[in-house]
Amino acid sequence: MLDEYVDLPTYPEGSYRTFLRDHLGDVIFNNSTVFHPLDVGDDVACERYDKALSQAGGVDLAIVGLGRNGHVGFNEPGADPLERTHVVTLTAATLEANFPGQSNSVRPTRAITMGLRDLIDARSVLMLVSGSSKASILAALRHGIFDPSIPATNFLDHQNFTIIADEEALAGT
Repeated sequence: MLDEYVDLPTYPEGSYRTFLRDHLGDVIFNNSTVFHPLDVGDDVACERYDKALSQAGGVDLAIVGLGRNGHVGFNEPGADPLERTHVVTLTAATLEANFPGQSNSVRPTRAITMGLRDLIDARSVLMLVSGSSKASILAALRHGIFDPSIPATNFLDHQNFTIIADEEALAGT
């Protein structure tokens, strides 16, 4: 798993783990090992996750989504491309995108995420892009425009980077 909410009041409802189980079920959770990034306290969880990644030899295939502001995982604009697993404070825009119309009482404030370093080091990266709100970021990627404030552009030099986008995302490119 790439990331998870740290302080989600309704956990496990609304968690990434539940999303994966509901949508991928046996593909992910049957006879396979899923390492969840949040089993213990923040610092310990980050260190444990990084150790598990290193012991596994890194990431073979990173399947990531593209955020409206170019974030990948919860690596928001300005994220350090050398950073490994870390805890972030979620931005208002990310919370609204992930919990639209919900009150703050059911929204988390923090998340743990695999850092850009491990994602960039993955042997293959597959980025899924959907929706017109991501068209401008997708255009930058398609035109090879690196911008250090847009985390997704860190993948432009990756040797095995593939983007799959829907028609709405492609419309503005």
